[in-house]
Amino acid sequence: MNTAPKIASGHPFLNSAVVTNLANGVVKTLHAMAQVTSIFEKTFVEKNWKAPGEVSVFIDLQSPPSFGQVRFHFSRKVLAQLYKNMMNEEIDLDSDDLTDCLGEISNVCYGYTKGELNKQGYALRMALPNPGKTVDMPELISHHPHIIIPFTVCEETCYIQIVIL
Repeated sequence: MNTAPKIASGHPFLNSAVVTNLANGVVKTLHAMAQVTSIFEKTFVEKNWKAPGEVSVFIDLQSPPSFGQVRFHFSRKVLAQLYKNMMNEEIDLDSDDLTDCLGEISNVCYGYTKGELNKQGYALRMALPNPGKTVDMPELISHHPHIIIPFTVCEETCYIQIVIL
């Protein structure tokens, strides 16, 4: 008997196009903005996953009648390197500018993903990123397992989390 969490098939945010375009959005955004390479690992499904990153951002996915959320999770060390590459200056690991940096990165990633998916009929609405400390992120209440997409950037693992609401 397979004990892996199950997700209702047929939900539009569970289509491989969503995962692929989010991953492509990260790759293209981080390469263009910070001149870094992102390497994606195997996607997995988890019911009670806790984000290990220190700084996160959530963006609501709205394509009525379907709703969800995408979250990006990064360490401060990775964000400091991305910031340095983008701004050509060092930043303190405790700076609030790291949170703003993740907000900007996620906004560009979502814009790319939204544009590509809307060409395929998704009709995703505009959404604002909500960055902050991972521990301060609103609790997720969903009866569905989450799709977790790990990727390596600046020699550390970061995550994209897709939540079905």
